[in-house]
Amino acid sequence: MAKKKTGDDRKDTVPMTFIGGAPVPAPESKDISVPSLIEYSVAGQQWRCGKFDSLVMELGEPVMRADTIEVLHQAICGLDRSWRILRRLFGIMPVALPADYPMEDMRSWMRDELCADMGMTRAQLQQELDGIRGLWRGVAPRPVAAEEAKPEEPQFKEELPLEADKELMVKYGLVISFEPGERNFFMQRVRDFEKVLSEKTTAGLARNILMTELQVLRIDRLLADNTKNRTGSSEWRANMNLRKTLDDTYRDQLEQLRKNASWFSAVGGKYAFAGVLSDITAAMQMYYGMGDTALVDGIFTATEIQVELRRSVQAPEPRYRAGLVVFLNMAKSFLFDRNWKNPFPPSQFKKIDVAWKATSMAEDQKEGEPLPDLENEGEYPALKPVTT
Repeated sequence: MAKKKTGDDRKDTVPMTFIGGAPVPAPESKDISVPSLIEYSVAGQQWRCGKFDSLVMELGEPVMRADTIEVLHQAICGLDRSWRILRRLFGIMPVALPADYPMEDMRSWMRDELCADMGMTRAQLQQELDGIRGLWRGVAPRPVAAEEAKPEEPQFKEELPLEADKELMVKYGLVISFEPGERNFFMQRVRDFEKVLSEKTTAGLARNILMTELQVLRIDRLLADNTKNRTGSSEWRANMNLRKTLDDTYRDQLEQLRKNASWFSAVGGKYAFAGVLSDITAAMQMYYGMGDTALVDGIFTATEIQVELRRSVQAPEPRYRAGLVVFLNMAKSFLFDRNWKNPFPPSQFKKIDVAWKATSMAEDQKEGEPLPDLENEGEYPALKPVTT
């Protein structure tokens, strides 16, 4: 009778490595099966992931394991949009659901369904997932065998300045001490900005933009280093706030550059808007060339308004909302003002809705407008044709 193998003499025993001082199986073999459903703990709360195998495949290297998913959880739960995508796509939810937990988040979503709900394309969803993958690579623990543990080597080797780079920096008045891994990035951006750096009216602003980009690069590295900047710590929150401030500053600087240099429509020729604008113009000509597309009230066409005004025994009130139309027209007027705030409370728009509906129903009653019974073969009156 063959001897039964124990955990010590089985050939397929998974080798152990150490992550954060705790032994975990190392992802050396690609034949190790990954479970689809796992449970894990974060800050004393139990969570589950219903598509863990798909999540591992999506993230790639370094390979996530069941006991390292909490690292990504803690890093991403403060980023609302990315956290929502991760939860819905891979079925992440608490094991004990709170009473007020959203019904739509109690299941995993298909990609097309998620795209439709969040108003994005498959390509945009993939960009979001690429960002999550980059975040995981920044915070993922590195498996290192205990007996081979060595001090972590610097991620970037020191780059020696090239003579051509020195000449370019002197030419445009850039005096910078680079940290490892920064020179190639910065000098490429200098070459992208040469046209605006050469103009006296835009050179100073262009230099400021380049310095802001360099600051963003440095703060992103710091945020990705979980050993120096642990996720959720006071330093991490301060750096996140600084990152947001830099984003706002960068956006304002670009807008100012566009105002000061009307010829500036792109950086380094990376974006060409001529073809895009011609396509938009052609689409608008086609749209407005159709007789039934004119917006009668600024929001709806004549046909749409007729449908919204329909009433029946089952739905005696018209669905047209005058208050909503007022709000949307006002919002359209201030669409490009990022500081705009609605000056009216919702109650005022509700009063407009109620008053308009009451007046419309009273007028229908005065004119003897019949209400069709749709459940007993009644039909709406025919829509009036739109004339141009």
